[in-house]
Amino acid sequence: MIDRNKNRLGYKHTKVGWIPNDWACVPLKQCLTIKHGKPRKTIEVRDGAYPILGSGGIIGRTNSFLFDKPSVLIGRKGTIDKPQYMASPFWTVDTLFYTALKNGNSAKFFYYVFSAINWRRYNEASGVPSLSSSTILSIDTALPSLAEQTKIERVLSQCDETIETLGKLITAKEKLKKGMAQQLLTGKKRFKKFKNHRWKLTKLKIFLIPTIRATSKPNEAFLSLGIRSHGKGIFHKCDFEPEDIALDELYEVKENDLIVNITFAWEGAVAIASSNDDGGLVSHRFPTYMFKLDKMLPAYMKHVIQQKRFVFDLGLVSPGGAGRNRVLNKSDFLNIQLNIPNIEEQQKIASVLNTADKEIYQLKEKLELLKQQKKGLMQKLLTGEIRVKI
Repeated sequence: MIDRNKNRLGYKHTKVGWIPNDWACVPLKQCLTIKHGKPRKTIEVRDGAYPILGSGGIIGRTNSFLFDKPSVLIGRKGTIDKPQYMASPFWTVDTLFYTALKNGNSAKFFYYVFSAINWRRYNEASGVPSLSSSTILSIDTALPSLAEQTKIERVLSQCDETIETLGKLITAKEKLKKGMAQQLLTGKKRFKKFKNHRWKLTKLKIFLIPTIRATSKPNEAFLSLGIRSHGKGIFHKCDFEPEDIALDELYEVKENDLIVNITFAWEGAVAIASSNDDGGLVSHRFPTYMFKLDKMLPAYMKHVIQQKRFVFDLGLVSPGGAGRNRVLNKSDFLNIQLNIPNIEEQQKIASVLNTADKEIYQLKEKLELLKQQKKGLMQKLLTGEIRVKI
């Protein structure tokens, strides 16, 4: 990483790089002490007043607490790279360290310090990731004055609040869209224009055409496609090497194809191909279907396949035991029935739901951008590249 403070006037070189002259470079043991959690077996109650924390977050409740001051926590075993901050009383189990700050140092400031550390670098086990208290305490850090610590943590806390607010908005939008989709795709909510149009109970084979585009396995790296379960769409395996698959014949996918993973159809591994997927190759375990566009729009079906009822029906036509033993029966798949509106109403419903999806996507992009901006700002504040006014 480029040290942008190098040779800047008013900066000095230390073990952690170039930092302001009025900052110190010290090991964490001068700033805090590490404390160990305790078992929860004897203290856990259903509706306790305080949280019981593990390395992955809250795992229970209790009416007792181990510590009642602001603290930054870090995993001892398991999840070692996700620091937590607690400002109120808590209990921790023995897989999670907690800290007591010294000399009036800000726990929230050190939460951000911990968030900037690459903890995987300090992993001490080949199996389950582990940290020791001695290792943590030996890590050097840049230390500004208490007043500057407080100002830095306030700036970053404001970033966190903005990120949290946007995250809650996205959750609310997703919940709203889910409810709207359920209403529109079942006909419980209709647009005035179409209220006199009856829906028809229709088998998939009426509008899906099994389509085989067999091709010889390429001699060079190619785009291989896979389908995520739970309606999460298609993923790409770019530059897939021919020797990584034993088959000699593969099948080409085109935009607007419906694709099913016959092994995991029962858990919603079905998708509609986009323009980005066009030309990708799949194995015989991913049958593809074209649409009869005068009967069903891919844009409408994209929302249908995400509904619980459709996934339930996929389960019914995937007989067998658990996991890989449940294979989709392709004949029964085409006999699944849907109650569908005419093309014009399909278009209207798809338009409304696509608009909601687009809004959610844009909000998620904004959220990711804010997270990256906060990460960059945190790096600059914690190294003194950007100074705050006291």
